[in-house]
Amino acid sequence: MKRSLPVTIAATFLLALLGFGLLQAADPRLADYDSWFHIRYAWLLRHRGPWMAFDWMPHTFFAEGWVDHQWLYHLLLIPFTFVDDLRVGAKASAAVFSAGAVAAFAAVLHHRKVAWPVLWAAVLLAGSRFLMVRLMMPRTQALSLAFLLVGWWLATEHRHRALAVVGFFYGWTYHVAAMLVPTALATTLPAQATPLRRRSIVVGVAAAAVAVGLFCTPYMPRSAEYFWLHVVEKVANQRQLEVGAEWFPIQTRLWLLHMAPALAVGIATVAAALVRGTRAERDTLSAGILALGWGLLALWSQKWIEMAVPFGLLFTALLWRDVGIRPHWLLWAPLVAIWNGSQAVDHVRTTVPDHTRLAAIGAMLQADPGPVFHPDWTDFSELFHYAPDCTFTVGLDPTFLAAADPARYRLMNGVLKGQVTDISGASTAAWGAKWVVLTDPTLADIAARDPGLTLHHQDGAATLWRVHPPDTP
Repeated sequence: MKRSLPVTIAATFLLALLGFGLLQAADPRLADYDSWFHIRYAWLLRHRGPWMAFDWMPHTFFAEGWVDHQWLYHLLLIPFTFVDDLRVGAKASAAVFSAGAVAAFAAVLHHRKVAWPVLWAAVLLAGSRFLMVRLMMPRTQALSLAFLLVGWWLATEHRHRALAVVGFFYGWTYHVAAMLVPTALATTLPAQATPLRRRSIVVGVAAAAVAVGLFCTPYMPRSAEYFWLHVVEKVANQRQLEVGAEWFPIQTRLWLLHMAPALAVGIATVAAALVRGTRAERDTLSAGILALGWGLLALWSQKWIEMAVPFGLLFTALLWRDVGIRPHWLLWAPLVAIWNGSQAVDHVRTTVPDHTRLAAIGAMLQADPGPVFHPDWTDFSELFHYAPDCTFTVGLDPTFLAAADPARYRLMNGVLKGQVTDISGASTAAWGAKWVVLTDPTLADIAARDPGLTLHHQDGAATLWRVHPPDTP
């Protein structure tokens, strides 16, 4: 029996929400460092208004003006801040937005007349453990995937007004919205029979809508500068900065391992199509072009696996439809999806520090706020979460300090690598620091020999040091 679209969406969303809810409840950690920042920032938006100044990194690119390139995402997070424990709210948001992305995948397949779209949603979650981990993170990637899938569907059907709306709000949500333009372009390449003018309109609408969403904000002209810095310069990384691991290339072996189930289903489906002599439809070819493009990008930066797997399975599902393969061959998918989920939770447990590692130190900083020096930029999000009345060295990305003040960045990096022994002098001269937070035991040993620092608190590997003013013995 053919189900209606609302039933498909509701069933997929509720099943995915149950699954992601169980995964989030399985471990108290947040699956990503930056998640601490996002939920606290949304809490601040609720209390201070939607267009607040950002004074927490006064020596970085943001000293001359803040740019919230995920503004709509942060607004959507606000309902999840009405809880006593914001960590729980962040986990709930990840479950809801990830379930929404999976439901969007099923909805697109339903529209393209693919049988059993709910089962294909299970194939999506079975396709890659890496994708499962990414969807568990309380960040924008789930919403981004939903926007991109819906944008692809609208482009294939030449629904220009709806595509413009999606592109605009996508631009307000995440700078990766720029990828909607090549996505729209891919829908035109297999359509030689369609007039060039009509195909050009699709790409033009996507490009214009995304540009308006990205740049027509209260943050202009800083948003254009930010886009160049965070997208172009960061991706090129000519400064060889230690950016997030997601932006680094991946070994071919790991690339294959991360996408093994999705690749296996895709290869088997292509083989069946070749054996039967099936000619792929235009939407199938379009999805195949995107799957190939995302897959190649994933070799250069593993982040793009989160797009390669969904669009690879979109291509596979559409080709499965074209070939006419019976859907009972997919009944293994829910079991593999459950296995992927358990593996994703184990990955979080083994790679993410305990969620309380900086809680006590953060509470002390919030009780006596002031400038905080922390040489490891990845500590910013947790410190910001627990001590929003303090200011910090740099966070979210080292590019923001390196671009604005290369000398300060080199000094911070020198401290991080143990090349600077006068931590108190460096932190006071460059940042006017009142506190120093170190999460590396080797740096704590150096700090212990610094007469300008006094150990205030130690919690495992994390230490909090009070900086003596220069005229204090």
